[in-house]
Amino acid sequence: AHVKNVLQNGSTCTTCHLQRPSPQPAATPPIWFTDFDRNFSGGAADATDDAWFYSELMGRVNFTEIGDSPLLRKPTGNHHNGSTLFDLTLPAGLSNYSIIYNWILNGAPPGGVAASAGADSTNNVAFTGSPASATISLNGNSSIGATSFAWTMVSFTPTAHPNGTSPTGSAPSISSPNSASATLNVFDIGTYVVRLTVSNGADMDFADRTITVTETAVNAAASPSGTVAVSFSGAPLSGTISLDSSGSTGNPLAFAWSYSPSGLSGACGTISNATLAMATLTVPSSAVGNSCTFLLTTSNLSTTDQATTVITIASAGSGIVANAGASGSVTRTFTNPSVTLGVPDSTGIPVAPTIALSGSASTGPGTLTYSWSVIAAPGNATGSYAPSIASPSSVNTTLTVHRRGLYTVRLFVDNGLPSGPSNKADRDITVNVTSGNTFTDMKSTFVSRGCTGAGCHVSGSTVPPSWVDETVGVLTLYQRVTARVNGTDPANSSIVVCPSGGACGMGKQPGFHDADVSSYTQFLNWIIDGAQNN
Repeated sequence: AHVKNVLQNGSTCTTCHLQRPSPQPAATPPIWFTDFDRNFSGGAADATDDAWFYSELMGRVNFTEIGDSPLLRKPTGNHHNGSTLFDLTLPAGLSNYSIIYNWILNGAPPGGVAASAGADSTNNVAFTGSPASATISLNGNSSIGATSFAWTMVSFTPTAHPNGTSPTGSAPSISSPNSASATLNVFDIGTYVVRLTVSNGADMDFADRTITVTETAVNAAASPSGTVAVSFSGAPLSGTISLDSSGSTGNPLAFAWSYSPSGLSGACGTISNATLAMATLTVPSSAVGNSCTFLLTTSNLSTTDQATTVITIASAGSGIVANAGASGSVTRTFTNPSVTLGVPDSTGIPVAPTIALSGSASTGPGTLTYSWSVIAAPGNATGSYAPSIASPSSVNTTLTVHRRGLYTVRLFVDNGLPSGPSNKADRDITVNVTSGNTFTDMKSTFVSRGCTGAGCHVSGSTVPPSWVDETVGVLTLYQRVTARVNGTDPANSSIVVCPSGGACGMGKQPGFHDADVSSYTQFLNWIIDGAQNN
């Protein structure tokens, strides 16, 4: 078990020594160190497969001259395509070498149990709640031969807080400590050591993991700044300004808003909700023309930072209300216009039908002008996949998207006063992919389009791979299909490029090019929707 742990978890051996489907690459090693169905019994790796694995390793053991065992000579750089994996000048390499050496010296016994608690790590976390806490996943599933698991705390050494504060949280704890997958609950920055003890009923082993917990230093940012136009109403006339800390980074946990000592204390109004991330400044009409400095103090568990912002009060008239429309979800079918041109291997960028934007419900005195922008988009909606607005200065326009997910558009409304924009409104739009694009639907299309016809992706075929058999070798049908999926650039997936462009050793396929692209569109939308296995 300890030798398997070295080969599978304690080194990079299985980067090369792993099972390969036929035909195997020329550089495939002669022995594979991963667990798999070695005797082709049609199931997962079992005791017989483990016995075969042991026999293969024994063929690389020399009991007379232990150091000459290929199992030791190869990874130390002797005629090894993988170079030197057990560098005996380094502690990790010497440890791995010694484990295997002493196993052979001990007669190379089979069986046993080996604990694997995971590699030591540095985890930068975001503490939340009161008292502040965070969680870190623990995983012992790579342990060898284990049937029971027990996670325990070994030690915790706190790191001094740069801001001089002391943590108020509880001692660290472990949730689900008797599961292979557990959770470490932490309440402070510092070094945690956890131990995994495993057993198979007869043997026992343990492994420690050192986790260094850090957090990003807080960086305060206060807004708005400059001239701010206020809409006044009521008697006496007053308006409000939101003091916003959303630009702050480092996951701040505490906030404090105040007038800066250099500001005109109270001359711009009164601050309410001063301990929240967004405070409210209530401004009387008498404050028009005043400039005031506001101080924001933010802190997370271990750091503190301050930022100031200067606001000059101006009047924006009264009654202006921006309206960007109601938030909600839309369902779209993404297409790739370039495919209809019949250009081989033309990938293009998928696009959804445009989404209408309207600011016509905005109201206010004077002549209103409009300014649209996208302030939030899915993380992968960048570069060529970035959203765009057709006419950002029109009251009615459209949004074009190339990815599914949540988009936020912002509308600024201006009434022409020197103070600038007088109001804004945001609209959240969740773009979903049209239904009918499940993997079950994809498999039906394989058959209906003749993909499994004679000489094609038929049962038992490896080249081209079968689209019929649920399992070929160690790969399921879903795995074989998704191996030809490019989630980063969906239209560049070989599963749509090959049949649409007549590439990859096939001709152009029905439903994937020119006048009929229905199957192409179905596959493209399945990929954009995450290529789910359902």
